[in-house]
Amino acid sequence: MIKSSESEYFTGSLYLSSGHENYVVKIYLGFDDIRFVTENGEEYSAFYEKAKFGLGGFENRQLQIDAVCTDDKEVTCFVVLEEKGKFLKKCETFGHGIDRKQIANISRSDKNNNRLFGLYIFLAFFSVIIGVSLFYIYSKPFAKFIVSYLPAEQESAIGKLSAQNILSDKKNIEAGLLFDNIQAILRRVESGISNSPYKFKLYLADDPMVNAMAAPGGHVIVFTGILQNIESSEELAGILAHECAHVIHRHSMVRIVQNTISVSMVFALLSGIGIEGVLAKLSASALELSYSREDELEADETGVNILHRAGIDPTHFPKFFERQDQKSKINENLSTVMSIFSTHPSETERSLRLANMFKGLEPKEYVPITPDYAQIKSLLNKLPK
Repeated sequence: MIKSSESEYFTGSLYLSSGHENYVVKIYLGFDDIRFVTENGEEYSAFYEKAKFGLGGFENRQLQIDAVCTDDKEVTCFVVLEEKGKFLKKCETFGHGIDRKQIANISRSDKNNNRLFGLYIFLAFFSVIIGVSLFYIYSKPFAKFIVSYLPAEQESAIGKLSAQNILSDKKNIEAGLLFDNIQAILRRVESGISNSPYKFKLYLADDPMVNAMAAPGGHVIVFTGILQNIESSEELAGILAHECAHVIHRHSMVRIVQNTISVSMVFALLSGIGIEGVLAKLSASALELSYSREDELEADETGVNILHRAGIDPTHFPKFFERQDQKSKINENLSTVMSIFSTHPSETERSLRLANMFKGLEPKEYVPITPDYAQIKSLLNKLPK
């Protein structure tokens, strides 16, 4: 094996899968392998095809290497934060067998994380200054007031980076007939939305998670897991309308601001300590995209009105939730099904409210959605397993 210069190395912390000890190591990038050398001279080496690179550690800010060494020992190594960028750049131009596409994806995700942190810092200080001066740092109405002054372009930038982070480890579907069909249904839903500053963008991920979500600024994420559990195009339209409603009401942005202006964060920011904790909470708020029960009910109501204006029969919307509710009663351990219900109202409450809403809608002739959902199901079944 051809090895890199002994004077050129990176520093990291090495963990063996067989124990809990960790070692400070020097990391050498060879022509076809990567070597980890401890302070006492013990060496572990692995071919690049046996090494997996990714982001890990606190807040996914460290470069993590999981490798199966030539002696079959499994190790995990974290490159020190200060050397991460230089290490990735070196990997892109050096080493036979390194998955450069994987390295490029890590670099892109890392840049997105850094940009997100910069946006969060801006939002944190903006919120704190206004929040302290107006006193009502906990109230939701005050959070809405702050968000009302946030430019739509800034909100969309936060949403785009949030969506990219959520999907960084997912298999994304960006083109093809399946994507086009889902996109067509989203555009049909969007025809029922007026006076919105957002252009809704679809992200489709091949993932078993039974969920759909909306990042700030109009970024709508759909997982194939939920598509497999839907039975009609109208049901999917209802779910998309619900997510679009979250965007219109800026629910996720309000949640971010509410977290930003909590007393503990104000103290951390003003005292100059704990900034990592502040950013950690901001990141969780943006990426989890969880809403209050009040927000969910508001999104239901707005979603139904969107469907009605778009000429889509809204009575199909609750059928998906009713089926999933029945599944959860049959199997209490069906955690993937329940992921979408973590903050949603109870099915009984939702059904009653929606039934009353349907009665209050003006009579209208609804136009069936094309494509037929059987075509979408067929395309889903053709996806690589």
